Amino acid sequence: MQPRPDDPKLMRASDSDRQRIADVLAQAYSDGRLTLAEHSERTDAVWGAKTIGDLEPLVADLSATGLPTPVAVETSRVVAPAGQPLRVVSVFSGSDQAGDWLVPSQINAFVLFGGSKLDMRQAAFPSLDVELQVNVGFGGVDLWVPPGVAVIDETIKLFGGVEMKGMGQPTPGAPVIRLKGFVLFGGVQVRGGEYKTFGQRLGFSR
Repeated sequence: MQPRPDDPKLMRASDSDRQRIADVLAQAYSDGRLTLAEHSERTDAVWGAKTIGDLEPLVADLSATGLPTPVAVETSRVVAPAGQPLRVVSVFSGSDQAGDWLVPSQINAFVLFGGSKLDMRQAAFPSLDVELQVNVGFGGVDLWVPPGVAVIDETIKLFGGVEMKGMGQPTPGAPVIRLKGFVLFGGVQVRGGEYKTFGQRLGFSR
């Protein structure tokens, strides 16, 4: 049967429609309903969807309502509560966020006399626009991003700086990370997919 011209499934999907589906997929992944590979595949399809009908099959086997809110714990799968930023605090200490995790649309990193590493190379991006709010005082943040991801520096610096290496050319449709906040007597180091460590330049794998 051919769909009627007034069929809602034929309506063009908006960015807010796509984001709602991406949020459902992110929560399903955090609950263990989807693997990382399944989440990444479906999220890619979300941002390529043209109509409401294209979006529906992506969550047909998931409950769009009543999903429990995940709690952020220190495991290999790290998530922020739905709709809330991820908060990273390192005061006279260090933190390391790496491996298999979901990058929320907003991350707040507070570093004072410490260091924080955010490694997104194996992470999944439910949102294509990520705001990373850094407030660094006498410390540093190391940010590793996958190939093709764009990083835009909008920070305010006072006796500090932001250094980017190995960024390469942004890939159309890839996530964009916007750095905001203050860097005071400290630094933020951003390493892209083309960056090689000293050991890698000598021929070692790591």
